[in-house]
Amino acid sequence: MLDVIKKLKNIFIILFLIIILSTYILLSFLYLRGPIITLKGKLEKTINVNDYYKEEGYKAKYIYYDLTNEIIVNNNINSNKLGDYNVYYKIKYNNKEYTQKRLIHIKDIEKPIITLNENSSACPNKEFVETGYEVSDNYDSDLKDKVIVEKNKNEWIYTVSDSSGNKAKKIRKIIYEDNIKPKITLNSPNYNIYINSTYTDPGYSVSDNCSDDLKNKVKITGTVDTKKLGKYIITYEVTDESGNKTKETRTVNVVNRPIFVSKAIYLTFDDGPSANITPKILDILKEEGAHATFFINDHGRNLDYIIKRAVDEGHTVASHTLSHNFYSVYASENAFFKEIDGVHNIIYNASGKRNKIFRFPGGSSNTISRFNPKIMTRLVKMADSNGYLFYDWTIDSNDAGGSNTKESIYNNVTKYMGYQSLNIVLMHDSANKYATLNALRDIIRYGKQNGFTFLPITETTPQSRHHINN
Repeated sequence: MLDVIKKLKNIFIILFLIIILSTYILLSFLYLRGPIITLKGKLEKTINVNDYYKEEGYKAKYIYYDLTNEIIVNNNINSNKLGDYNVYYKIKYNNKEYTQKRLIHIKDIEKPIITLNENSSACPNKEFVETGYEVSDNYDSDLKDKVIVEKNKNEWIYTVSDSSGNKAKKIRKIIYEDNIKPKITLNSPNYNIYINSTYTDPGYSVSDNCSDDLKNKVKITGTVDTKKLGKYIITYEVTDESGNKTKETRTVNVVNRPIFVSKAIYLTFDDGPSANITPKILDILKEEGAHATFFINDHGRNLDYIIKRAVDEGHTVASHTLSHNFYSVYASENAFFKEIDGVHNIIYNASGKRNKIFRFPGGSSNTISRFNPKIMTRLVKMADSNGYLFYDWTIDSNDAGGSNTKESIYNNVTKYMGYQSLNIVLMHDSANKYATLNALRDIIRYGKQNGFTFLPITETTPQSRHHINN
C-alpha cells in the first residue's frame, strides 16, 4: 500500500513539472512571437487601373488582447499607373515591430470600347461609305488610328487592342435600302402673276440620296388660266428607283395689276367701328365727296349697321383682326388668319361684300411680335401665297401716339402729301378719337384745294409695305 502511494506521489510530481514546463515553454513562445496580424480577404489582389483600392480589413491579437487599433497601414498605391504595390500593416509591441503585407497588382484588364455611328445603311446600287466610329479606353488615350476594319459586303468588322493586350471587336451590319424620299425644291413656291400675263414655270430642282438625276422624271400637273383671277395649284411629283415618292405644290395667284393713281389720297381708319366717332366720320366723308378705308376689329353685332352703311356709301371695309390682341393674334399662323377671316366674315354678313384686304395690327414692321420669332416673315409669305392683300401706311397722323390735337394731326397728314407718291394715311376711329374727327374736314379740304382725290383702297391699289423686322 505504501508503495502504491509512493508511486502515485511520484506521478503527480512528474505531471506537475510537465505542466509547469509546458506553460513556461508556451508563454516563452508567445512572448517571442508577439502579436499576430490577420488580413481579411486575399493577400494578393489584382485591381483594374483607375479603380479605387478598397481595404478589405485586418486585425491584430496578442494572446487574448485585441491590438487592432494600434496597427499602422502604409501603402504607395497609384491606381492610375500600372505596377505592383505593397500594403504594409505594422504594429509595435514590447519594443519590437511586427509586419504583415498585401500585394496589389494594378493592371489594365478592361477592353476598349468601339462605338459605331448608328447609320449603317447604304443605297442598293452603291457601296457603303464609312459613317464614323469612336474608340474609348480606360487607360490608353487614343486608339482610333489602331483600329483594323475588315470590309465585307454585308458587314464590317472593327477590331482594336490596347497596350495591355485587351482586344475589342464590333460588327456593323450593313443594310442596303433606300427609304428616303427625293427632294423637290421649287423656285418661288408662292407665285403671283398679273391677270392677262403669260405664265412661265419659275423652275425647280430635284435631289436624291441614291439617284443622281431625277429631274427628267418629274411629272407636272395643273394649269394656270391667266385670264381669270384666282388661285391655281401646280403639282410636281417624282419617284426614285426604290419607289420613294415625293410631291410638292406651287401656288400661283392670278391677281389684278396694281393701278397707281396720281394725286390720290387713301384715308384709312383703324380699330373701329365706334358708335360715337365712325358715323360722324362717314357724315363728313359724304358731305365732302371723299372715300376712305376702314380696318375694323370685332366690336359686336350691334355696330354692324355702321359696316353696312360704310360699304353702301362706297367705302372699303377690311380686316384688322377680331381682337387686336398682339399675343393672341401673333401666337401662330393659324391663330392670325382665323382672326383675319373672322372679320372678313363679319363684313360679309353685314354688307354682302367680301374682300381679302387686311392690315396687320402694329403694321408688318411691328416688333412686339418678336415673342414668336419670324412670325411676321411667315405671315407675309402666307398672305401672298393665298391671295391676301395687306396695306401698311406711308403717312402717320400719329393720333395713336403723341398727337392729340386737331392742329397736330392736320399738320402731320398734310405736310407729307405727295403728288407722285402713294399716300396712305393712318388714322383711327375708335371711341376717343375726337381730335381726328375734328381735323378730318380740314384735311380733306386741303387735299381737294391741292388737286388730290380721296379714294378707298381696292384690290388694284398698289400695296404699301413696311420693312419686316421679325
